[in-house]
Amino acid sequence: MDATINMISLFGFIITLGIVVDDAVVVGEDIFHKMSRGMSRRDAAVAGARQMTVPVLFAVSTNIIAFLPLLFVPGEIGQFFKILPAVVIAVFTVSLVECLLILPSHLAFSHAKEEAQTWFGRFDRLQTRFRNRLDAALEAFYRPLLQTAMRLRYLTVAVFVAALLIMGAWIASGRIDFIFRPAIETDFVQAEIELPSGTPVDRTRVVTFEIEDAARRALEKTGEKDILVGFLTEVAESGSNNGEVNVMLVPQSQRTITAEEFVHLWREEIGEIPDLESLFFDWLIGPGGEAEIDIQLAHPETDTLRHAADEVAEAIARYPGVEDIRKSFGREMPQLNFEIKPEGRSLGITARDLGQQIRHSFYGAEALRQPRDRQELRVMVRLPEADRRSMSGLEELLVRTPEGGEIPIAQAATITEASAPVRIERVDGGRVVNVTANVLPDVTTGNRVLNAFSKQELPKILAGYPGLRYSFEGEQREQRDAMSELLWGLVASLFAIYAIMAALLRSYAQAFVVLLTIPWGLSGAVIGHELLGFELSIFSVFGMIALCGMVVNGAFVLAITRNRYFEEGEDPALVTEHAALRRFRPILLTAITTFLGLGPMIFEKSTQALFLVPMAISLGIGTLVSTFVILLLIPSLFRIIEDFSGRPSRTG
Repeated sequence: MDATINMISLFGFIITLGIVVDDAVVVGEDIFHKMSRGMSRRDAAVAGARQMTVPVLFAVSTNIIAFLPLLFVPGEIGQFFKILPAVVIAVFTVSLVECLLILPSHLAFSHAKEEAQTWFGRFDRLQTRFRNRLDAALEAFYRPLLQTAMRLRYLTVAVFVAALLIMGAWIASGRIDFIFRPAIETDFVQAEIELPSGTPVDRTRVVTFEIEDAARRALEKTGEKDILVGFLTEVAESGSNNGEVNVMLVPQSQRTITAEEFVHLWREEIGEIPDLESLFFDWLIGPGGEAEIDIQLAHPETDTLRHAADEVAEAIARYPGVEDIRKSFGREMPQLNFEIKPEGRSLGITARDLGQQIRHSFYGAEALRQPRDRQELRVMVRLPEADRRSMSGLEELLVRTPEGGEIPIAQAATITEASAPVRIERVDGGRVVNVTANVLPDVTTGNRVLNAFSKQELPKILAGYPGLRYSFEGEQREQRDAMSELLWGLVASLFAIYAIMAALLRSYAQAFVVLLTIPWGLSGAVIGHELLGFELSIFSVFGMIALCGMVVNGAFVLAITRNRYFEEGEDPALVTEHAALRRFRPILLTAITTFLGLGPMIFEKSTQALFLVPMAISLGIGTLVSTFVILLLIPSLFRIIEDFSGRPSRTG
């Protein structure tokens, strides 16, 4: 993929640390179970690897399928993040060889006598004590709890469903915010400056350094010393009217003021600059860098568009936390309009003829091209500079008619003074204007402001300006595109996972029951964000989509074991309980190893990695919550299926 080993790819390796061992745990635990029942190490290794081949292939397949949609996320976020699913899929594929071939070979042979007195032996004894305590917990706590849940299976299902509905209502109430990119501060604060088009570079330089001086005064007002690393100021890099001031601060651990608080002080120190058209601050890390609010208006009438843009800007300015409001119309510049009079029209003068002659008089007409060295010198003919710099020179201009005569321009056309925007933006041939703004992350979010604006002020504005059209662009468009692609990818992934399960289990109902672990796993991911103080973001969604392929694995292994017990002729009233007890240890261990593998990232505090933490939370916390669903809810649902299928039941 022509990619380097970077922070994103390393995060992919961290994700796989806890996940790839899940399959090894399943295979190793089954081999150990067979050894504990009297089989030799070699026979147990062969039988365990053979018996777990289908579940492991399924687990790896679902993990890969769940990560596939992340490869096709559009926009800057998708390009930024594409390496992660590629790394994860590659590691999952290679792990198949390890857990199905290499691991059984290692477990088939032992050097227990030689290792008894080494630290390997001491570790083995510690591991044995842990296993014995886990088995004791199985008998003392999980078996009675499982039997109670299965006996009161309808109540168990009702409790889980009620918890899921409460979580759904909580999310629908708007108490959980969603932001496209996490609001994580960086030590690099950027101020982008824009003056009216045509502004001389000298004026841009003055304004840019004035804003830099304001930043220095803001640093003094913080009362902290030695928090500045340096300034990087650019003037007219992308145009004569653009400037940029970058302030590099020391890491957050070495200062008390946050980047957002510094920007607030910086704004106060800048004050009023008459010809400052827009000022945009960015202090967040990660992909993006666009204004969080971008409302595009379209209307054929320029005046209507201007008035509507003013109303939209005033409306969003009333929301707390909205800053840096800009309108792409920009300032208007004076212009002259020419309308041909009947007298001029009767002489055959057209708008094209008039415009061309005015251009030639003031800009110049090419009279000659003279070669000079390796270049070509153009000779332009135009009015003297004194005539070009005054209205009298224009009013005294003589216009040539098609017949060769001349007429004063004042007799040929009406000259009126007007004003017009310095730039006109069009989309699909229609004139548009964009109203953009930033939000303070600690106060509100762009989604919250736009949702409220769409319900309250926007309908009134649309009613007041017939024919006005709008759309949410910029980051909102990228969010819509990304979420749409992810939704279709998720639907395709779930369909593929369900089809594979239904084929292997030979039951649509059992496959559907296994799939039911997903909603509770996603609820656990949301709970994890709330408990750890993170807002939901696009990276949280990435983690939730990957989670959908992971949480079904434990329930699938339980279903496979249950079906095998049926085939072996066990008491139908006990197979579900025996299958849950048999798979308790690998299900619990895989959840713990996954969480521990993601733990360092979940509790990471460095600024460079904080925007990846939401994905780790979704995977780690979601996996832990799904464990309770697999161990209690899924067996209860299987017993309900037995009730309706007519299988014998010990408890009725």
